[in-house]
Amino acid sequence: LVGLLLMAGCIAKDDPTEGALATDAATGVLGANESAVAPDGRGEISAFRESNRTVTNGTDAMEHKHDYWGGETRRLIGWADGLLFPIPLLPEGKPAGTAIADFDLPAPFLVYEGTDHLEFTFNQVEFVPTTTRSPGVDHPFIPLFVDYLTAVDEPGQFRPAGQAMPGQPLIIPVKPVEADMPHQTKSLWLFRVTTGEANYFAFNFTVTAVKGAAIVDWPPHPDLYAERTERLIFEGAVHGEYKGSADNLLYGTDANWVYPERIISYGTDTVTVTVEYGAWGGPGPEPAAEDFELQVNNASYIPKVGNGDPAGLHVEAASMEGKTYVFEVPVDPAGFDTPYGQKSRWSFRFAPMASATALNAGAEPWSLDYTMKIVATGRSISGEALPS
Repeated sequence: LVGLLLMAGCIAKDDPTEGALATDAATGVLGANESAVAPDGRGEISAFRESNRTVTNGTDAMEHKHDYWGGETRRLIGWADGLLFPIPLLPEGKPAGTAIADFDLPAPFLVYEGTDHLEFTFNQVEFVPTTTRSPGVDHPFIPLFVDYLTAVDEPGQFRPAGQAMPGQPLIIPVKPVEADMPHQTKSLWLFRVTTGEANYFAFNFTVTAVKGAAIVDWPPHPDLYAERTERLIFEGAVHGEYKGSADNLLYGTDANWVYPERIISYGTDTVTVTVEYGAWGGPGPEPAAEDFELQVNNASYIPKVGNGDPAGLHVEAASMEGKTYVFEVPVDPAGFDTPYGQKSRWSFRFAPMASATALNAGAEPWSLDYTMKIVATGRSISGEALPS
């Protein structure tokens, strides 16, 4: 568990410098000499697998750069005050009782394109007072470790950054493909703080980005709805399992989300999810039909172990007929995928409400089979300026 105070807004993100190539022409179609692959090497752009249509206005319709550094070579991009407890009790891959908590970067800060490395620095590391320890005692020997997810890593596939000493920057190298992408609404980087023993302790940390890599030309912005107003985002069978309250408190795990390949980005007006209830697998008792909900994370909400709700949105059914549930998901541009994404960072799952009486408010384990269909509708964004 973690007690967390995030301080946001002390440093505003600069407007990007976007310099178009003078030879480009805004045709509204990705040209033969324009690549559908991200220019930093991370792979094919999802939107261009659906359509080669692009916006037709201004520099957004041409190859262009996105420079968020504002002429600086170092940017403070994250900071937090934290308090860690030895929970979850049996975390996967860690000693029993390891204190764990995940931290993201506050919007609008990103690991900007052009970042060479990050400096992750712990400050003010102190044991929490207990019956056997004096209050406020500095203890330089707390074994602190940092794991991290980059913008290209799969959820849960953390990389080890190593052991950190208070007051000394822990250097995390950043490859071009690992940086956040232009027009992301929220950084996809996630930092996991752990200890090598069961401790209660408080700390402060800062994250500084250091520039040192190239900033490249990106293709024109994809226009997802230029040819149609409706897009199929996902359709398929889903199997979900939950270990009960032990899932997070004991193991520190949280799984069974649907991660669509197709992005939900600028121009999207509605997202409708239809669920066909299949079979309840227990072992907990089956809840009443009205005790199910859709849990959603958009691209700006990252679930974190020991730090906040695993779901950013809890959506009740707009309609329910027999075993068919229809959900209307709230859409906010602050939660959109980058238009250049290789796949969506939204996630969805159909699950019993935490308050479901039959499951003792989430204490009972369960499994569930169902089918899910996600449909997005929207409009062309030609003539609209995207947020930085």
